[in-house]
Amino acid sequence: MPKPIISIDSFSAGILSDETIPATNGFNFSAGIDLAREPGILQVNQALTAMDLDSSITAVWDMKKYSGDSKVYATMGTQLWNYDGTVAAKWGAVTGHDSTSDQGELCDFGGTLYWSSRTGINETNGTVFRNGFLAFTAQDTKWHPKVVYLGKMMVGDGRYIFTLDADGVANATALTLPQGYRIRCLEVYGDRLVIGTWRGTNIYDFNEATLFTWNGTDALPTQEWTISESNIHAFFPWRNILIVFAGTQGNIYAFNGVTLTKLTQLPYKTVFNNISAWGYVNPKAVVGFRGNLIFGWSHGVGDYSGLFSLEYQQTEGNFSLNSPLIIPHLATDNTAFSAMYSDGKNVLYVQWYDATPGTYGIAQLDTSNRISSGAYLDTQIYEIPKDSQARALQGVEIIARPMASVASIWTTIQYKLDNAPSWSDLGKIGWLALETSNQDDIYRGINQRAKTVQLRIQFQCSTKNSPEISAIKIY
Repeated sequence: MPKPIISIDSFSAGILSDETIPATNGFNFSAGIDLAREPGILQVNQALTAMDLDSSITAVWDMKKYSGDSKVYATMGTQLWNYDGTVAAKWGAVTGHDSTSDQGELCDFGGTLYWSSRTGINETNGTVFRNGFLAFTAQDTKWHPKVVYLGKMMVGDGRYIFTLDADGVANATALTLPQGYRIRCLEVYGDRLVIGTWRGTNIYDFNEATLFTWNGTDALPTQEWTISESNIHAFFPWRNILIVFAGTQGNIYAFNGVTLTKLTQLPYKTVFNNISAWGYVNPKAVVGFRGNLIFGWSHGVGDYSGLFSLEYQQTEGNFSLNSPLIIPHLATDNTAFSAMYSDGKNVLYVQWYDATPGTYGIAQLDTSNRISSGAYLDTQIYEIPKDSQARALQGVEIIARPMASVASIWTTIQYKLDNAPSWSDLGKIGWLALETSNQDDIYRGINQRAKTVQLRIQFQCSTKNSPEISAIKIY
């Protein structure tokens, strides 16, 4: 048997920002690939399936389970909705809502569910509603983030922190930030309230994003950090650090209470394929799920939007970037993600908006079905070693567990030589239409000399079964 020229023997590094790095433990890009289920095994993730929604649904700005009735509530445009699970995948409109409750985060505080209109605070116990019973000072039209800190509900309102304590005492200006700042996200990290801000009318107006911390009592913020990014969009505490999504170019930062440093970024060539491309992460489009972090990259200008994850690799003690899920209509552009929700088990809801047809939806994780088609992985661009130039590239071998013996499971292999503009087909590996397996073969047919080679592995799955690949070898 010939010796492989290149062996990809691990996938733990996930998506690498530079596709020319000759790494054998990562890849250039993926969609719908599950790296977290079994370390070292490349397989297709569970599907997201559309939930049943009324045609009047618009953008979902937040989703949260309310302790008072165990229903999941959502602020959707000018409507409050909920889902109690009694009718499969069916969301229903809640009566008594405030019709100006757009872009308001939810907060379960003291047994009451709170959300916002543009002008004030709304509350409900699941039956009785009080709309606008507390007024904002700034009446910011963009966002009102909420979090519980020091026994109070903290709400962002323009440059002010609005507080409400357990006795119902409100303070509309408990903290005042400098003129021009607008609060977009709040989180509790350590013993501080962390405040993410922006400036202007559009999220890209100023190349300045400031993170403030506050001890909850002083008249001024405790500390501040400023980075050259347009907007701090979202926070999420994960593995003892605070993940910070900032700017419009896919940069992700880590905050440890002392320093704010760049952690990683989305792959430039795939996500930002022209100089004017940009995107963002909405404040509630981040969720912890099965120990990992899933976030939605929303379309601004460019050709890609999708669901990404930060995943911790226990065996190597570091993290990887991945793209583990595909939204139901398989769009890869013009899509925005506003909210996600997970209950810590197998429940995951993802809200999406496709700007091209102008449609909205909520998808839920399907624990019974894998992604049937559309999942793929692009390898790095590998340079052929000089001592291999005497012979042409021959083919590809997939090292995998035995595939289920059904005709609907296979991997399709494509390749590019010398940075060709399009992919060439090599063939399929798995169970074919005649129920004969070629899984253990080296799939030959390239037979060309080249300086570089890159592979695309596309997956076809049945209801519950996926190819489970441990290595890829190029001959």
